[in-house]
Amino acid sequence: MARHEALVRVSRAINVHRDPKELFRVLANELRSVVNFDYVALFLYDEAANRLQNPVLETIQGPGIVIPSDFPAKETITWWVYDHQEPVLVSSRDDETRFPRMMEIWRHYGVQAGAILPLTTAYRRLGSLSFGALHPNAYSFDELRYLSLVAEQVALAVDNALRDEELRKQKAHIEKLFELAPEAIVLRDFENRVLRVNREFTNLFGFTFEEAVGRNISDLIVPDGMWEDSETLHEALKGGGRVDAEIIRKRKDGSLIVVSFVAAPVSVDGGALEIYGIYRDITERKQAEEALRRSEAYLSEGQKLSHTGSWARNVSTGDIFFSEESFRIFGFDPEKTKMTLALLLNWVHPDDRPSRCGRKLMKPRCSMRSSEKVTPSIKC
Repeated sequence: MARHEALVRVSRAINVHRDPKELFRVLANELRSVVNFDYVALFLYDEAANRLQNPVLETIQGPGIVIPSDFPAKETITWWVYDHQEPVLVSSRDDETRFPRMMEIWRHYGVQAGAILPLTTAYRRLGSLSFGALHPNAYSFDELRYLSLVAEQVALAVDNALRDEELRKQKAHIEKLFELAPEAIVLRDFENRVLRVNREFTNLFGFTFEEAVGRNISDLIVPDGMWEDSETLHEALKGGGRVDAEIIRKRKDGSLIVVSFVAAPVSVDGGALEIYGIYRDITERKQAEEALRRSEAYLSEGQKLSHTGSWARNVSTGDIFFSEESFRIFGFDPEKTKMTLALLLNWVHPDDRPSRCGRKLMKPRCSMRSSEKVTPSIKC
């Protein structure tokens, strides 16, 4: 009856205490009246790293037990019960032959007997729950069955604690990525109210966290005259769609910037859907593209005025670029003609073609001129 009541109290303690160290303190107090032990320890086995951890040790008498960090994991009793999923009962250290190196550690700490039980849940194997005594014959098989019930309860608590710790680490990692991301990130609800922004949002738009949170994102960064387009994007996101667009937005000082905007509805921690948006400043890129378009237009217009065409060949791919004026000079339809080197060489005089007789193929540099009265020609 006493053991049953102690097991009930252990079960209650497990539901109350999530911290393994606090749990083990309560566990030791509850069990010491019904189980003979001088220490109780939790050992976790990391299969991927083949490494043993001892995060919790509760000692009633004596120094307990510590396994050196360089001790081979597969020579420990914990590894054996992890691998076999069976408990180990050691009645006398001096009579135990299965784990000789572990018995040397026991001898160092004065441990004479022990009960080592697998810590396992329906989801995964964890390691062992170990009870040790400073005198031999401290445990019987009947006690081993009882301690196995205790181990089942402890395994659930340890697994929950480990999952909580893993979740905390994941959240901390995500928080760090969010804050240090090189793009401006905004989390907002479906009413467009800002829930959170990162540091780069402040750098890009000028609004601090305090200035942004709780306000409508359109009030902050959408320029006058562009609300309708912004609402179209908002409706697409509310409908569950993903948005990928290049748009104009404004800074706190009123200046305009061109940004790429990628957003999608997400659920954080299984809660209500929210909108996760990423903004990247592409003003310089758009300016460079516009400058390139102007240069191409000037070049094309210059060739038309001078009746000069140009062409280029990508040596690695073999692709041929032919200017609009070149197509006009040769009388080719740019929509129907795929220019190739062979087709181009047909218009070159045989004496001017690059030699293929044992020498490296030369890259001809050509200029083409035409007039309304002169037949097109190529000079290389």
